[in-house]
Amino acid sequence: MAASYTWPVTLPQEPLYGSFTEDNGFVYLQTSMDSGVSKIRKRGNRGNMMNMTFMMTTSQVASLKTFTNTTISGVARFYFTHPRTGSTIEVRIVPSSDGALYSVNQAGPGYWNVSLTLQEMP
Repeated sequence: MAASYTWPVTLPQEPLYGSFTEDNGFVYLQTSMDSGVSKIRKRGNRGNMMNMTFMMTTSQVASLKTFTNTTISGVARFYFTHPRTGSTIEVRIVPSSDGALYSVNQAGPGYWNVSLTLQEMP
């Protein structure tokens, strides 16, 4: 299913320096053997996971809330510029274990650090 939305241009396009982390891998199946080491085989591709923090103004946080809650309803895929490669990729927001789409922490008067996790679609 192709994305029909794009990360809003009114929001920061680059995460804060030093806040971006990325991990990749694949989906695998591990089978225990009667003796010796277990066997592992690839079952498919897993989208890279990217954790990042953006510095946003109060107005931008409100725009993010509208984008996540109304535009993509928290689950739709959207296009995003990859911070490391600069290429446009299809992603979705990965909620935390309690269902939060992102977290907001005050950085100063009128400024907020917004942390979220995106998963690149394989």
